[in-house]
Amino acid sequence: MPIYAEIAAQPAGSPVFSQSHREFTFSFNGGYLRKNIYGVHNDSPRLLVKSLFGLAKFVDVFGEIGFVKLNLTTSGESQFTFKDKYHLAFGGGITLRYLNFKRIRFSLFVSGRIFRFTSNPSSEKIANISSSEIEQSLEMRYDWREVTFNSGFIKGLGFANIFSGIQGKLIQRHETKISKFIIAGGVDSENQTFGEYKSGLQISPFWGIDILLPSRFTISLELIAISKTDFNINVGISQTGKP
Repeated sequence: MPIYAEIAAQPAGSPVFSQSHREFTFSFNGGYLRKNIYGVHNDSPRLLVKSLFGLAKFVDVFGEIGFVKLNLTTSGESQFTFKDKYHLAFGGGITLRYLNFKRIRFSLFVSGRIFRFTSNPSSEKIANISSSEIEQSLEMRYDWREVTFNSGFIKGLGFANIFSGIQGKLIQRHETKISKFIIAGGVDSENQTFGEYKSGLQISPFWGIDILLPSRFTISLELIAISKTDFNINVGISQTGKP
């Protein structure tokens, strides 16, 4: 059974569009994800830098790079807490705006995105049995690949754009579990198991707002949520072209 199955929900905005075509938009985004899967509590902060380019009037392409961290806590009698450090993450995609109604500042959009990162959370437990100290070490190694599709609308209201829609995800993950028992400072046994996880199509709603500021800055807020234990919140600030 996978120790986690759908941890990497990704924002649709931050921002949804660049403010002008033929110009770059750079954004810095921070996110936090919490999820409970198969009795495993998942907490994942992430920091990403995103660059958008207005390829055409209604088409943006973008790339992003940053760092993702994953901590896990299992439940039940044999509880383990898996801690990890930040690892490199990167991705890119394209956004298309269509049915644009300028008078009422309303349009529809679709976007596609690929994303990849690795994670290496580990946990240790120490027990004393028959005057011997036994340490159990568990290490998980993940290579995560994800394809995300977003479809939604964006509506201008004053100095803000609100947006909402549906996100679909397809995930492929290669995983290695390394289990070690260490007795009196020496490795008594080590076991490695390998696996691959492929998700079906996973659907989540999203809501967000882009707040337009002077000097072509934008502050973005976005929530992807199903319940209070299954959510992803993202905050970003971006700037387009010359101020």
